[in-house]
Amino acid sequence: MVARTQAIHFRDRRGREPVNEFVDDLDPKPAAKIDDFIEEHLNGKDPSSPPPEHPISSQIEGELRELRVRFGKTRYRVLFQRSENLIVLLHAFEKNTRFEEDGRFQAADECVAAGATQGSRLRRTLSDGASVSHPSLTTLFI
Repeated sequence: MVARTQAIHFRDRRGREPVNEFVDDLDPKPAAKIDDFIEEHLNGKDPSSPPPEHPISSQIEGELRELRVRFGKTRYRVLFQRSENLIVLLHAFEKNTRFEEDGRFQAADECVAAGATQGSRLRRTLSDGASVSHPSLTTLFI
């Protein structure tokens, strides 16, 4: 049986989970919409399947992508990068400017760099059983 894709939260060395913190600070309805989008469009897919197409997601740079979630007139973005069957959720924000203009791209880039250096540790942590912060999301400890 082929392992399906699984979204996991990036956790920095200070214990912060940028996506989880952002979603937790939202009102319940938009938070649920973001969680539902992650579940529907990122989790449980065949590892060989392509990423969700535009307008659900779009490529930012290299393998960095954004999940595009709209709730009413508010636009949310969840930055993620795929590593085999893992979808690492890096950063989330309300879209009201180009995120390159206010440092969000740099924040996601730092998450990617930290995650890239922790690849073997990531696999070991998951096989040991990481904590679950949402029924479909596992936390990445680095």
